[in-house]
Amino acid sequence: MNDAMVDSLIYTGIVLLLLSQISEKMTTFLRNYFRVRTDEEKNTLVSPEATPDSDKPALFMISVIKRILVQLRKKISDAIVRLIRYMLLLKNDKDINRGRISQVEKSEQPRIEFAISKLSILIGFWVAFAFHANIFDMLRVDYPHETLGWNGQIYSFFKNFGMLFTDKVGEAIGYFKALNYWRPLEMFGGFLGTGLLLSFGSKFFHDLLEILYSLKQTKKALADSELFKNIRTKKELDERMKLESRDPIDLVIELHAANLRQSGVVSLEKKYSRDQESYLEIVVQNKESESALKNYVFTYHAQGGSQILPPEIIRVFIQEP
Repeated sequence: MNDAMVDSLIYTGIVLLLLSQISEKMTTFLRNYFRVRTDEEKNTLVSPEATPDSDKPALFMISVIKRILVQLRKKISDAIVRLIRYMLLLKNDKDINRGRISQVEKSEQPRIEFAISKLSILIGFWVAFAFHANIFDMLRVDYPHETLGWNGQIYSFFKNFGMLFTDKVGEAIGYFKALNYWRPLEMFGGFLGTGLLLSFGSKFFHDLLEILYSLKQTKKALADSELFKNIRTKKELDERMKLESRDPIDLVIELHAANLRQSGVVSLEKKYSRDQESYLEIVVQNKESESALKNYVFTYHAQGGSQILPPEIIRVFIQEP
C-alpha cells in the first residue's frame, strides 16, 4: 500500500466521518419524531365562543386556519410514517422509536435492532444521494471530496427533458443519446454502498482514521534509514517509533522543563494559533530571564539524532505583575 493510496483512504474516511455524523443526527431526529408523535385528531383548536355566529369573526377565522394547518400537518405526518414503514417493510413503526434496546424483552430485541439498522441504511442512502457521495467514485480518485455535489447534473437532465417539447428537440435528443445508461445503476449501487458504510456510525470511521494515520506515520518512520541505527531489540524499535510519532514541542517540554524552571521560567506550554498550528509558549519572570533564553538551544531527539526546535515556533512572554 503506497502513500497515495493511504492518503486517498484518509480523505475518504474524513468524508464518510462527516456524512456519518449527519446521518446519525437525522436518524436520531426521525426516531424522536416517531416517539413524540401524537394523535392530532384529539386536539380541538376551535374555542367554544369562536363560532360562525360569533361576534368575533376574526377569532373564528384564526381558529379555522389553525385547525386546517393541524389536519394538514397530520396528513403529511401520516404520509411520512407510511412511506418509511413501506420502505423499511415494518409491520409496526414502534420498532424504531424504542428508547433503550436493553429495556426491551430479549425475544423482541433482534427485530427492533434489525428495524433500526434498516432505518440507518435508508437515512445513509438519502444522505449519500443528497451529497452525491458515490463510494465507487470516491475510491477512484486521489481527492474524494472533489466527487461530492451534483454539479448541475439534475438541472441539465430536466432542462433537456423539457426541451423535448420545444423546437430544440434535436439538441435534447443528442444529449440523451450521449448519456451512459449504465451510470444511474452504478450511482444507485454507489449511494447504497455509501449508505451501508454510514450505518456503521461515526465511531467506526473515527477509529479507522486513527489506524490510517498510525499506518501513515509508521510508513514514514520505516522509510527513514536513521531510525534503525543502534537498534538491537524490538522493544527499542517500539520506543523509537513511539518517540518519532510525537510532536517535537512535547519532546522539548519533556526534556527541558525541569532545567528551565530553575532559570526563571514560569511555564512551558504547547499552544495553538488560529490556523491550528502548534507553538511553544514560554512565560518568564523578568527581562533578564527573557534575555537568557536568546542563546538557549531547544533540542529534542528525532530521526535517530538530535534536532533543534525552530525559533519561529517559540514565543516568549514576561509574566504580568
